[in-house]
Amino acid sequence: MAVLFNPLYFTFLLIALASAYAIVQLGLVGPLYQVSRTIAGELQRQATTRLREHFSEPVLAQPVRARSLSTQPENDEREEELRTL
Repeated sequence: MAVLFNPLYFTFLLIALASAYAIVQLGLVGPLYQVSRTIAGELQRQATTRLREHFSEPVLAQPVRARSLSTQPENDEREEELRTL
């Protein structure tokens, strides 16, 4: 019902039907099907590859060393230098 009462949907339906008629009349159903299968296969291959990369074993990062309290005066000097700039 929405297609019949909405002019935008009705126009889209007419364009889709005209396109389908032209594709059938020109004999482009086979090539269109082959292109669709190729695109779907490539999408599946890329999705599988990315999912395998995402769920593979993570690379362990190097541990971060904690700073000791003895470096605190150095940080104060750096902060003072930044304030004077």
